[in-house]
Amino acid sequence: MKNDIVVSVCMITYNHEKFISQAIEGVLMQKTNFPIELIIGEDCSTDKTREICIEYQQKYPEIIKLQLPEINKGMMRNFIENMQAARGKHIALCEGDDYWIDPYKLQKQVDFLEANEDYGLVHTNYNVVDENNNVIMKYNHNWPSGNVFDLYFDYKYNFVTATVLFRTSLYNTYKSEIIELIKLKLGLGDAILWMVLSRHSKVKFILNTTTCYRILENSASHFTDIDKAYRFRKDTIILREHVSKMYAIKYNEKKAKNFLYGAMIKVAFEKNNYQYAKKYYIKLLENQIINVFDLKNSLFFLGARFNLFKKLISKLYIIRSK
Repeated sequence: MKNDIVVSVCMITYNHEKFISQAIEGVLMQKTNFPIELIIGEDCSTDKTREICIEYQQKYPEIIKLQLPEINKGMMRNFIENMQAARGKHIALCEGDDYWIDPYKLQKQVDFLEANEDYGLVHTNYNVVDENNNVIMKYNHNWPSGNVFDLYFDYKYNFVTATVLFRTSLYNTYKSEIIELIKLKLGLGDAILWMVLSRHSKVKFILNTTTCYRILENSASHFTDIDKAYRFRKDTIILREHVSKMYAIKYNEKKAKNFLYGAMIKVAFEKNNYQYAKKYYIKLLENQIINVFDLKNSLFFLGARFNLFKKLISKLYIIRSK
């Protein structure tokens, strides 16, 4: 039978009992003039996530395809194998704790790619919500479109996963590069996708808000949270080093550290930990990476506002003797 699937929605899930129905319903509500499939990789959850997924598949067998391993694969293997099962011309991603709110999300994105062969990926704006669907923040970015690949700045390639749709052919062409970077075991599968795909294709940003990205509460202390944030951002630096070698791009270590320490200052302020903010500000100065004016601009590009920079300076005076 001829495959006429236009979009494969790839959804990985693990212990998302509270959220998986909303994620699935966001896909089922899509209004399109083409057929879609939903591939759910349920990775041996210890709650009722698998039972819920099976119930939905039995109700919508023509749309929902399940991957039900007998042992836990782990996030990255589940992520890759889920995409490898895609039959559609395009792939959209939505993890089991996120959800779509625009019923025309897929139609808008496919329409653009069908009319613009030189573009390979489309993403959109989004809301950030908590575990109870309360909106924490509404993002109204106006990200650039076109050739947006940049080795150092997240704002040009680190798109929110559930907002993205890309060509399956683009993924298949450069899958070996993606797999090679995933073997680093940095836990940055989506960031790797954006870096590789934006390196080889133009990217389109659509201003519409289509998605809710969920942030779950973490019971760990601020200190632990910041250390975890540091390890994550350090991994992004390691990723950049490997990408620079893969594509023979000159690697600027100082610029990479600028990104790392600037990002950590922002995280420290979000956690109201001004001692940490001071620590990373001093690291910037000790390494003579950027001057104060550059720091202000760096923070802006990382999503901070100018008043955050002013707050940093004032707090440094307050805590300078502590």
